[in-house]
Amino acid sequence: MKDDADKAIETELKFAIDAADLPALRAHPMFAGVADTRQLLEATYFDTPDCLLHEAGFSLRLRRSGDTVVQTLKGKRPGGSGFLSRDEHEHVVADGALDEQALAEGLSPDLLHRVRGRLEPRFTMAVTRCAWRIEAAGGVVEISTDEGRITAGERSEPIAEVEFEIVSGEPAALFALARSALSAVPLHLQPLAKSDRGHRLAGGKVEAAGSALPLGPDATTVSAMRSLIGPLVLAIAVERSTVMTDSDAEAIHRLRVLLRKQRTLLELADAMLPGALKPRLSDAIHEAFKKLGEARDLDILQAILPVNQTQAADELVAIARARNTALLGARGALASRAFAETMLDLLAFAEGIDGDVADGEAPAQSSAAAVIDARWGGIAGSRRPSRLSAGRRHKLRIHAKRLRDATEFLAGLFPDEQADKRAQKLLGTLRDLQDALGGLNDRDNAWRLGKAWLGKPLAAALGLKPVRRAEKAAIRDADDAFRRLKKRKPFWRAARPSAQ
Repeated sequence: MKDDADKAIETELKFAIDAADLPALRAHPMFAGVADTRQLLEATYFDTPDCLLHEAGFSLRLRRSGDTVVQTLKGKRPGGSGFLSRDEHEHVVADGALDEQALAEGLSPDLLHRVRGRLEPRFTMAVTRCAWRIEAAGGVVEISTDEGRITAGERSEPIAEVEFEIVSGEPAALFALARSALSAVPLHLQPLAKSDRGHRLAGGKVEAAGSALPLGPDATTVSAMRSLIGPLVLAIAVERSTVMTDSDAEAIHRLRVLLRKQRTLLELADAMLPGALKPRLSDAIHEAFKKLGEARDLDILQAILPVNQTQAADELVAIARARNTALLGARGALASRAFAETMLDLLAFAEGIDGDVADGEAPAQSSAAAVIDARWGGIAGSRRPSRLSAGRRHKLRIHAKRLRDATEFLAGLFPDEQADKRAQKLLGTLRDLQDALGGLNDRDNAWRLGKAWLGKPLAAALGLKPVRRAEKAAIRDADDAFRRLKKRKPFWRAARPSAQ
């Protein structure tokens, strides 16, 4: 640490841990014979009343350790997973007061002008930190455990975290030590910095901040997959942390959507980069998706059932209990070692930790076109929805969803104007088809669940039986969208005249 302003890039992995598991972690053989340091860290985080720093991706704190007060401005680095690296500007303040002039080192002139004179304390943090420095993989890593609380006004929440931070060497050392620790105690990627958690505690909204680097026609298969998978790992970790502590139905739905997209990416990676990712990675994702689906089904049933129905009072209680049991089952899958290892392995791939990938430097455009062609075939070979059974309509909806996901992920590889127009038209028509088929599927599910939980007579009496007129209208809408879809020109061939 220097006494003047000092910019660095902070490279670390952060994990959530149950405080009850901290003694077991500290007893891990990697710490044998290594002296630890302990200190009380007290920090105050600053922002404007309208949270301009947070919205711009920055955090600002004054942290006291003993008699020293350090001012730290951290900024999220663009692109990548958003986990490993952040810009960091540190400045020792002699009088312990905020030094706004030092912010010019890290903020743009415009943002500095907007926050100057408006910064105020937003929340505080106090933790006891225990730290070790360990040599690993040709470098030095500082492993620290933080245990304490974040406080915002009258609200507070506990902190129990483990950090692996590079002192010297390459990030591979972080993953080697983290995997070793994970074999002994449950550790799950903690996507939220303490500043994010404090901001949320103070009433703000926190979203995943990672963003995929723009794809282009010259992207390699491995760079494309890494750019897509990394931010999704971050988004899943954010929603996972919400679902583990909150029973909100929408959070469950959002996490299921993200897990479905991650499964799509694993399928795309398997087709475009065979053998690059371990087959078992999809297993933990699928298990969590399935368990969340059980809770989601009961959320939907509860949402459509009329409240205060005396004739279904006992059934409503049973459904609510079953939903809570399903949520506990989903949390069990999300808390499993298999899920934690999967997320860490996906992050390692996204960050390029696991070495070279066979054929990874080949242009992504050709393999992406082949993959999208295959998904297009799943739709092009189908009959129109009105000629299909309910089961086959459901399969058509899944095909549409898979093609839509692949298009959203890979369209950037075909960036010319004609391809872009075709991709946008395709996405719009796929949304129309999904909406129509999804409405049919929702009504079928409501009727199926209603009969299972309430019995057929009561489910029908409560209006869960599909209305034939509405069903016919939805099928007409699906047929219309399907006809338009089959007329769409493939965007993935627009930039390749030889494929026309």
